[in-house]
Amino acid sequence: MLAGVEKTAHIEKIAASIHSKKSKPINKIPSVEIQSKLFVAVRSTADRDAAITMYGADTAQLLFREIVDGLEACVMVDGEQDMRRLMSGDLDAYGMSETEAFEIGIANLRQRSSKPMVNVGNGLYLSSWNDDYDSSRLLLPELLQQYIKEGQVVAFAPSRTRLLITSDQSESGMAAMMQVVESQLGQPRSLPPRMLRLSNGHWSDFQPEKYAIKLNHWRTNFEAEEYGQQKTMIEERMKSRQADIFVASFMLGQVPMDRHPVSACTWSKGVTSLLPRTHLICFMDPAKPDGAVVTTRADALPIVGAMMKSTENILLRFYVDEFPNSEQLAQLKLHAYRR
Repeated sequence: MLAGVEKTAHIEKIAASIHSKKSKPINKIPSVEIQSKLFVAVRSTADRDAAITMYGADTAQLLFREIVDGLEACVMVDGEQDMRRLMSGDLDAYGMSETEAFEIGIANLRQRSSKPMVNVGNGLYLSSWNDDYDSSRLLLPELLQQYIKEGQVVAFAPSRTRLLITSDQSESGMAAMMQVVESQLGQPRSLPPRMLRLSNGHWSDFQPEKYAIKLNHWRTNFEAEEYGQQKTMIEERMKSRQADIFVASFMLGQVPMDRHPVSACTWSKGVTSLLPRTHLICFMDPAKPDGAVVTTRADALPIVGAMMKSTENILLRFYVDEFPNSEQLAQLKLHAYRR
């Protein structure tokens, strides 16, 4: 994955660009001129979350359509000097609807996709467009389907500039895909590492049993990085507002690669906190350090869910300013986590 400083700078650049465009009035551009600049793109949901984290809910005006959890389609205005995401406020200025903007963006992407994918052997095909929209061809399922003659299309887009496809019936293709992706992890402009399968024109998560644990490790490590960057940005925002709120860390246990990864956060008594969405929650009373209670989030929600208030963040966090009472703690202990 990207190093922390590099990733933070990348996200801040995205968010700042969005914010600067949001705050300026848009001069109406003739539709013929703007149409040639619109392209659909695949982006990590965390990019949009970064803008909201840094500049507030106004940036929720960014247009998007969910592909799967963590990945979304957006429309880019790809100009000579810069590239930015289309916002709902742009539509009136450009004289078009959201549907029209996505349709034009798809048409433009399709027009520049005539170059064939490269057959690298073992039933694996690799993108060759090298135009920063390689991963965005996920939005052209008919283009990818022509390469897969048997079974369903399986795809992996580890970054914006790389897309791999094979068949869900090709063991050699999926094995080769995993090897290539592993060598690509940590590259610039990375996307959530996930294998997808195409069915009836729609993508869904695909985790063959053989690769499920490794895929979960990749995905959880990526999520930990995203939450780490979000924590840094929230803390900076809190500092400027002199707000006394603890931003809890998304923690990962040291789990061997042959076992599923486990994420956790700490809910401390007497501390107003923002908790990330993790598999486990550790309920900690600083006055009783040996009495911590650890449960899964799923088991905790029926007991303390009413105390967890969702924030505006898309990379979900929960605001908590209370601690479970003795009765609730007793219930939580009945669901204590044991691996």
